[in-house]
Amino acid sequence: MGIDVALGKLGYFTMTMDGAYTENKTPNGSSFSPASLIYNLNPYETKSGNQLWSYPNRTYADLMHQYQSNTTDKRGGASASVNLKPLEDLEISAVTGLDYLINEGTQLTPASSYAEQQSGFGPEALGRLNKDKNTLLNFSYNVRALYAKVLGNVHNLTLSLNHDYYLTSTDNLGITGYGVGNHASASLINQSLTGARKPAVSSFKEKVAQIGYGAVAGYTYDDTYDLFATYKLDGSSVLPSDKRWNSAWAVGLGWTPSEYGFLKNNYYCPLNFF
Repeated sequence: MGIDVALGKLGYFTMTMDGAYTENKTPNGSSFSPASLIYNLNPYETKSGNQLWSYPNRTYADLMHQYQSNTTDKRGGASASVNLKPLEDLEISAVTGLDYLINEGTQLTPASSYAEQQSGFGPEALGRLNKDKNTLLNFSYNVRALYAKVLGNVHNLTLSLNHDYYLTSTDNLGITGYGVGNHASASLINQSLTGARKPAVSSFKEKVAQIGYGAVAGYTYDDTYDLFATYKLDGSSVLPSDKRWNSAWAVGLGWTPSEYGFLKNNYYCPLNFF
């Protein structure tokens, strides 16, 4: 969804919004998933309950219902921009955007599956559950002002200021546990298990921000002589506190001899020096 509005003679404003929801359920993911059986089972196998030629001592039913997975993705975003011209020689523009994503997943290998029944663990440790939730936030904005003025048809002055900001926030959480039986419920995880089947929790949380300021100034006389300067200051949250800010600058001169009257439009003298 989007909207575009004219702000009279001052400028215009634009905004867009979007969202999406996706859900995926699948029995694929284990070594006995239907997708793998298509390639591995011989064409003369039957579902009659007899042992399979491709998997000795197992039946067709043993290899089904081994795994189930359910994942959802929820996504939303918005962006907006404004362009203004309050003065004839002054332009101001700004843009901002936000994206937010939530990904949740549940994977269950039920206790009744052949893989769990043949694992060698007791009934209290059968049934594996994985649950995870991941969130991602991206936010940014940029503001820019440009002033350009021509005086007396020979003096060309340009000034520009810029400010930008970027933020990424990540928050991930995952749990793995056993003993849930045939139910995809984290509350059923057997917390007393040790060794290879003890519960496990993983998490990752991070925010990364970057901010910047910039300035550009330029002056041109009679399209022949140029003087310009730039300055940029940037800060990042991932750097140590004593080295968080970094700057860069430049100053330059330019000369265009081909703008002299006796050389202007001369095919053999397209001279420019910077």
